Amino acid sequence: MKRLKVSILFIAILSAFALILTGCGGGGGGDGVGVPTADTTNLNKAKALVADLRNTVLSIYNYQGVGVPGVVETPFKNLSEELKTKIEPELTATVDRIAWIIESAGSVEPGTTGAFTKDAYVLTITIFGDGKEANFKVEEGGTTIDSGTLTLDNLDQPKSGTFTATMKTASGNLEASLNYSATVSGGSYTSMTFTGYMTAPGLSLDFSEEGRKLSATFAKVPGGQDPDDIYPTSIYLSGRITTTTAQMDGTLNISSIVWNSVSDQPLPKSATFDGSFQELKDGFTTGVKFAGKITGSWDNAETYNTEIDESSDNFPKWNASFDGKIEAPSRPTITAFLKVAQSEYKKYAIDVNYRRTNTDETVVFLTGNGSYNDTTKILAATLSNQDGMIVTIAHDDTKSNDEKFSGTIKTSGGEKMADLYTQNDVPMVKYIDDYFESIF
Repeated sequence: MKRLKVSILFIAILSAFALILTGCGGGGGGDGVGVPTADTTNLNKAKALVADLRNTVLSIYNYQGVGVPGVVETPFKNLSEELKTKIEPELTATVDRIAWIIESAGSVEPGTTGAFTKDAYVLTITIFGDGKEANFKVEEGGTTIDSGTLTLDNLDQPKSGTFTATMKTASGNLEASLNYSATVSGGSYTSMTFTGYMTAPGLSLDFSEEGRKLSATFAKVPGGQDPDDIYPTSIYLSGRITTTTAQMDGTLNISSIVWNSVSDQPLPKSATFDGSFQELKDGFTTGVKFAGKITGSWDNAETYNTEIDESSDNFPKWNASFDGKIEAPSRPTITAFLKVAQSEYKKYAIDVNYRRTNTDETVVFLTGNGSYNDTTKILAATLSNQDGMIVTIAHDDTKSNDEKFSGTIKTSGGEKMADLYTQNDVPMVKYIDDYFESIF
């Protein structure tokens, strides 16, 4: 079965918008002098806007280059992409197979071996003579993908025990060491709760400490050949998730998992992460910390065909947002709301809002919206601030380096205060008084 592929630019585009819009860096220079904070003319408001952009948005990102490719590698983008393309699908598929294995064990007599099929998988389970222990393996196309052992409290729909296995996922071999408990209603499993841990290359799920757990609810597969066949309808994880780019502490609630009849598999439709996460680099935290809620929904999870390539007739329709606070070393805490949505093929709508309270209790905010076309590679956006200054920018990744970035800063009445441009690959701003500086 083709692995789930969702081209989630997600916060990649969102972050690109925020960063390109803000100039992609920190610091500045030019032929002028500093801006007096007491001066409230429109020109100095425009200069103060650029300074606010640096101090608010640019300070929390790890800038690595000019243009879209250099600015999308942010902690929010990386984690969001991993949530949608790695963590959620792998959790869904793994929990689905674990439940199938435990459920099937209840149909095998002690001292015998039973065989079961599900989609392209073939499961064989051997129950030892005492009826309390078993070993198993799952094959796909004649190749073993899962193997392990489990214990059972009874043979008629086991409700508690242990599960230890090596299981194949998109990331590689996942090692699972779990204790499980289950509930049954009407002869079918309705829920399972696990404690323990799962680890795979670049992914660690630790729910072994007291109060942490992985739980799932189940329902019968619609129109399934086996009337007892079940699939997870929701998954809840409280604990620590560690990936190659982030360390998360909190709860991941995949609140809705639907059955995709096109590709005959469960797919996550909506999910929320509530807690905090820190950026990781080479296994160590960098000091950039996000605290709040990431919410996402996949509007056509029931009908999207994962078996074929994306096209204008077959693409994931989704939206996602972050609402919370962002901290970075030696920088003020920033309140942020970030949102991105794809409702048209390779076209993304973006909304951002950053807010910071200064030590003198004054509030600086930056709010805006825009769009990114992944076919034409054009990003267009508008951002405004508390003084009514409006930044309009365009970034065309198909043009030469010094032509990619352009824009203006104007008053709310339309009077131009500055032009934005690129010089020697460096984003620049030139004000109407001929003062100019690099934006980063």
